[in-house]
Amino acid sequence: MDKEKAHALLGALVSTRSAASGGLTQERQLRQGELVELSSRFALPRELYSALEPYEQKWITVAAVAAGAPRAVLCGRSAARLLGMWVVPPAEEKVELMLPSGGLPPKSKWAPGVVYYRDGFLAGTFAEVHGLHMTTYLRTALDIAARHGFLEGLVAVDWLLGHAIVTRNQLQLEVQRMRGRKGIGSVREVVRYAIDCSESPYESYARGLLIEAGLEVRAQVQIGNFRVDLLVGRVIVEVDGRGKYDGVTYKPLDETLRSERERENQLQDRGYLVRRVSPQELRRDPQGFVERIRRALAVS
Repeated sequence: MDKEKAHALLGALVSTRSAASGGLTQERQLRQGELVELSSRFALPRELYSALEPYEQKWITVAAVAAGAPRAVLCGRSAARLLGMWVVPPAEEKVELMLPSGGLPPKSKWAPGVVYYRDGFLAGTFAEVHGLHMTTYLRTALDIAARHGFLEGLVAVDWLLGHAIVTRNQLQLEVQRMRGRKGIGSVREVVRYAIDCSESPYESYARGLLIEAGLEVRAQVQIGNFRVDLLVGRVIVEVDGRGKYDGVTYKPLDETLRSERERENQLQDRGYLVRRVSPQELRRDPQGFVERIRRALAVS
C-alpha cells in the first residue's frame, strides 16, 4: 500500500473510547452499523471499509490494533503486512503482538482476534512505520519461518532477498544469533532454499510445496525466448495471478489468451509439459497440486 493511502486510512480511524464512556454519536454509529469496529479502541466508517480490497482491510485492522496497544510491538504476519512484505496466511489470521519485555500479558487481557508471543530476542529488532512499532524486516521474516513454518517463511525471505533488503550473509549471521530458539530448524531450511528472483508470493509458495515434496525445482528459468516461473524436470509450472486474465492489469483478455497459447505451443514444441495453477488452487488443495506435477513428471 502506498504511503498516501496508508496515511489517509490511518487518519480516518474513529476512536470508540468516547462510545464506551457514553459518547452518543459513536455509540449510535456502531449500533447502526455505520462504523466497523476494528479493535477495542478504533473503528472505520463502513462505506470506506467496504470499498477496500481484502488485503487493505487486513492492513487497516492490524494498524488499528497496534494503535490501540501502544506498549506492544507488531510481529510476524502482522508486522509483514504493515511493512509491505509478501504474506500468505491461513484463513483465520490473528493480529500478532509482542511485549518489549519478552513477557506475556494475562490471557484475560488479550483482545479478540489478537495473539501475543513470548520472546527474548528483541534487542535491536524494532522498527517504526506510520508511528506504529513493529519488528524489523529481517526479524519479521525469520519470526514467520520459526513460528509458522517453511512455506510462509520461504515466501517472506524470498521477498527480502528479491527487494535487496538483506544479503544472504546477513541472513546467516541472524540464524547464528537465533541458535537454540524454537523453530530454528525451519529457519535454517528457509534460508537454505530462499532465492532473490521469485516474482510473486504464490510462486514462492508453489516452489515451497514442491521442495517439501522432495522435488528438484528451479525458478525463473529461461527457455528460448521465454522465462518460466518454475521448472521441475521437463515440467513447467506457471502460477497465474488473478490480474493476468482480468483484461485490465496487463493486456486485453483476447490478446493475453492468444499470446499465452502461442507461448505454450512453442514450449511444448521444445518437449516441455506446461501446467498452470492459480493461487486459489494452491490454497484449496496444495497436495492435489503436488500430485498433478508428479503425474506430469511421470509422462514427460
